[in-house]
Amino acid sequence: MKRVNYAHALLLDESSRKVLLVRNGTEVSSYWSFPGGKVEGTETLEQAVVREAREETGLIIKIEGLYSVREVFFRELGHHALLFTFYAKIVDGELRISDPDNEILEVSWFDIDTANRIMPYIPDHIKVPTDGIMSSAHYYFHGEV
Repeated sequence: MKRVNYAHALLLDESSRKVLLVRNGTEVSSYWSFPGGKVEGTETLEQAVVREAREETGLIIKIEGLYSVREVFFRELGHHALLFTFYAKIVDGELRISDPDNEILEVSWFDIDTANRIMPYIPDHIKVPTDGIMSSAHYYFHGEV
Protein backbone atom coordinates (compact mmCIF):
# COMPACT_ATOMS: atom_id res chain seq x y z
CA MET A 1 0.00 0.00 0.00
CA LYS A 2 1.11 3.50 -0.81
CA ARG A 3 1.53 5.91 2.12
CA VAL A 4 -0.50 9.09 1.62
CA ASN A 5 -0.67 12.06 4.00
CA TYR A 6 -3.69 14.33 4.39
CA ALA A 7 -3.92 17.59 6.33
CA HIS A 8 -7.15 19.21 7.57
CA ALA A 9 -8.15 22.33 9.50
CA LEU A 10 -10.53 22.42 12.44
CA LEU A 11 -11.91 25.97 12.22
CA LEU A 12 -14.08 26.85 15.21
CA ASP A 13 -15.80 30.21 15.57
CA GLU A 14 -15.64 30.52 19.33
CA SER A 15 -18.24 33.31 19.56
CA SER A 16 -20.95 31.40 17.66
CA ARG A 17 -19.60 27.95 18.62
CA LYS A 18 -19.79 26.82 15.00
CA VAL A 19 -17.42 24.65 12.95
CA LEU A 20 -16.62 25.21 9.26
CA LEU A 21 -17.09 22.12 7.09
CA VAL A 22 -16.92 21.35 3.38
CA ARG A 23 -19.10 18.92 1.44
CA ASN A 24 -16.89 16.74 -0.77
CA GLY A 25 -17.90 14.58 -3.72
CA THR A 26 -20.67 14.69 -6.30
CA GLU A 27 -24.39 15.37 -6.15
CA VAL A 28 -24.90 11.58 -6.13
CA SER A 29 -22.43 10.75 -3.36
CA SER A 30 -20.99 13.23 -0.89
CA TYR A 31 -19.74 13.61 2.68
CA TRP A 32 -18.88 16.46 5.06
CA SER A 33 -15.38 16.98 6.43
CA PHE A 34 -13.01 19.58 7.78
CA PRO A 35 -11.38 21.61 4.98
CA GLY A 36 -8.21 19.92 3.80
CA GLY A 37 -6.71 17.36 1.50
CA LYS A 38 -3.70 15.48 0.26
CA VAL A 39 -0.18 16.72 0.94
CA GLU A 40 1.58 17.32 -2.39
CA GLY A 41 5.24 16.92 -3.37
CA THR A 42 7.58 18.64 -0.93
CA GLU A 43 4.87 20.46 1.03
CA THR A 44 4.93 20.33 4.79
CA LEU A 45 1.72 19.33 6.56
CA GLU A 46 1.14 22.95 7.54
CA GLN A 47 1.72 24.24 4.01
CA ALA A 48 -0.73 21.66 2.66
CA VAL A 49 -3.52 22.51 5.11
CA VAL A 50 -3.14 26.26 4.49
CA ARG A 51 -3.26 25.69 0.70
CA GLU A 52 -6.19 23.27 0.86
CA ALA A 53 -8.20 25.51 3.20
CA ARG A 54 -7.74 28.46 0.84
CA GLU A 55 -8.71 26.39 -2.22
CA GLU A 56 -11.78 24.89 -0.56
CA THR A 57 -13.04 27.86 1.46
CA GLY A 58 -11.35 31.03 0.13
CA LEU A 59 -9.99 31.66 3.63
CA ILE A 60 -6.43 32.26 4.74
CA ILE A 61 -5.71 30.41 7.95
CA LYS A 62 -3.02 30.24 10.60
CA ILE A 63 -2.16 26.92 12.26
CA GLU A 64 -2.55 26.96 16.05
CA GLY A 65 -1.57 23.38 16.90
CA LEU A 66 -2.18 19.70 16.22
CA TYR A 67 -5.66 18.35 17.05
CA SER A 68 -5.47 14.71 15.96
CA VAL A 69 -3.71 12.08 13.88
CA ARG A 70 -5.77 9.27 12.38
CA GLU A 71 -4.55 6.27 10.44
CA VAL A 72 -6.68 4.48 7.84
CA PHE A 73 -6.14 1.74 5.28
CA PHE A 74 -8.18 2.66 2.19
CA ARG A 75 -8.07 -0.76 0.50
CA GLU A 76 -9.93 0.28 -2.68
CA LEU A 77 -7.46 3.11 -3.27
CA GLY A 78 -4.45 1.09 -2.13
CA HIS A 79 -3.61 3.83 0.38
CA HIS A 80 -2.21 3.67 3.88
CA ALA A 81 -3.31 7.14 4.95
CA LEU A 82 -2.26 9.36 7.81
CA LEU A 83 -4.76 12.16 8.41
CA PHE A 84 -3.48 15.14 10.40
CA THR A 85 -6.05 17.64 11.70
CA PHE A 86 -4.82 21.00 12.96
CA TYR A 87 -6.49 23.67 15.07
CA ALA A 88 -6.52 26.79 12.92
CA LYS A 89 -7.71 30.40 12.99
CA ILE A 90 -9.00 32.47 10.09
CA VAL A 91 -6.75 35.46 9.44
CA ASP A 92 -8.14 36.76 6.12
CA GLY A 93 -10.16 35.95 3.05
CA GLU A 94 -13.79 35.66 2.03
CA LEU A 95 -15.82 32.48 2.34
CA ARG A 96 -16.15 30.98 -1.15
CA ILE A 97 -15.28 27.78 -2.99
CA SER A 98 -12.22 28.16 -5.20
CA ASP A 99 -11.41 24.45 -5.56
CA PRO A 100 -9.43 23.78 -8.77
CA ASP A 101 -10.27 20.05 -8.55
CA ASN A 102 -14.04 20.67 -8.46
CA GLU A 103 -14.44 18.27 -5.54
CA ILE A 104 -16.09 20.70 -3.10
CA LEU A 105 -19.85 21.13 -3.44
CA GLU A 106 -20.57 23.37 -0.47
CA VAL A 107 -18.94 25.20 2.45
CA SER A 108 -20.97 25.90 5.57
CA TRP A 109 -20.82 26.64 9.30
CA PHE A 110 -22.49 24.11 11.63
CA ASP A 111 -23.12 24.06 15.35
CA ILE A 112 -20.80 21.59 17.07
CA ASP A 113 -23.45 18.91 17.67
CA THR A 114 -24.52 18.93 14.02
CA ALA A 115 -20.92 18.90 12.81
CA ASN A 116 -20.18 15.84 14.93
CA ARG A 117 -23.36 14.12 13.74
CA ILE A 118 -22.71 14.64 10.00
CA MET A 119 -19.16 13.29 10.32
CA PRO A 120 -20.02 9.84 11.77
CA TYR A 121 -16.70 8.35 10.69
CA ILE A 122 -14.85 10.38 13.33
CA PRO A 123 -14.49 8.38 16.58
CA ASP A 124 -16.20 9.79 19.67
CA HIS A 125 -12.98 10.69 21.49
CA ILE A 126 -11.85 12.80 18.50
CA LYS A 127 -15.15 14.61 17.85
CA VAL A 128 -15.17 18.40 18.26
CA PRO A 129 -15.62 19.03 22.00
CA THR A 130 -19.06 20.49 22.72
CA ASP A 131 -17.66 22.54 25.60
CA GLY A 132 -15.31 24.31 23.17
CA ILE A 133 -12.27 23.34 25.25
CA MET A 134 -9.65 21.97 22.87
CA SER A 135 -7.41 19.24 24.19
CA SER A 136 -4.04 17.89 23.16
CA ALA A 137 -3.52 15.81 20.04
CA HIS A 138 -5.23 12.43 19.68
CA TYR A 139 -4.24 9.39 17.63
CA TYR A 140 -6.68 6.82 16.29
CA PHE A 141 -6.19 3.75 14.08
CA HIS A 142 -9.34 3.17 12.00
CA GLY A 143 -8.22 -0.10 10.45
CA GLU A 144 -9.49 -1.06 7.01
CA VAL A 145 -12.35 0.74 5.24
